[in-house]
Amino acid sequence: SLTFGASRDATYLSPIFAMKNHPEQISPRIVEFFTNNNTLIVVLVAVAMFIAAYKFRFTWLEASATGLFACLVTYKVGHAQYYLAWIIVLVALVIQGDRRSKFIVCAFLPFVALLEIFQFSYFIRMNGFWVTEFGIDQNVGIAVLILAIATIAFIFLNNSSRLTRTAKSQAAN
Repeated sequence: SLTFGASRDATYLSPIFAMKNHPEQISPRIVEFFTNNNTLIVVLVAVAMFIAAYKFRFTWLEASATGLFACLVTYKVGHAQYYLAWIIVLVALVIQGDRRSKFIVCAFLPFVALLEIFQFSYFIRMNGFWVTEFGIDQNVGIAVLILAIATIAFIFLNNSSRLTRTAKSQAAN
């Protein structure tokens, strides 16, 4: 729950974790603000995603996929297993099968690939097969943030998201 997470520190997949590891580029006061107010930020993002999903007339699955994704990215305790529920929602969107749902799933595929690459490299590094000083763990949050912003912008700014559902289009699916 969010109240339990309020006392936890940021982890690998969280953009806050990456920002914390670069105090020379990002002020520690900014990182502290995002860390201390993370619960409020996640709630505000959830409300914003609810409003956007309502405005674009998303189905409940489409709204769940975009809203959960945005909340997971902004939540400071970013563990890969938290994204499993989101991936299950993406599978449900594929099953739903209409044009906009498929578009949304395709828009999220680069992020799914990022999660898979991170998880695979994490497995290799934790088992001692690969020793590196590159700082993948410390910097993956930057990639998460950039890709998440690009994905959400792509979904909401693309004409495919603006398709409105009518009784005729729903009957055709």
